[in-house]
Amino acid sequence: ETYGRANELLIRYVASSNPTAMPNVLVSNFVDSAKSFGFEVNSRAFNYFLNAYIKERKTDFAVDCINLMVELGVIPFVRYVNSTLTALIRRNSISEAHELYSR
Repeated sequence: ETYGRANELLIRYVASSNPTAMPNVLVSNFVDSAKSFGFEVNSRAFNYFLNAYIKERKTDFAVDCINLMVELGVIPFVRYVNSTLTALIRRNSISEAHELYSR
């Protein structure tokens, strides 16, 4: 139940932010907060960010989020990566989809 609520809140935040919060800002703030309060940084929280961008059809931000996750050694959920790849293919960004898939 808690996970669902956290996911819902992040989706609302991304949807209501104007301009939409950039992934590097969200991820940096999240990592800094986790360190400050002694929380473990795990893939679930990062995947919530990724899911929020996908739900709001912010494909470029989803790609940035995946790239940040990979840089930090966090493995994104396959379902969200597939959703991002599908969105890239639909908008005819084949080379970008291939580059993301190759990571």
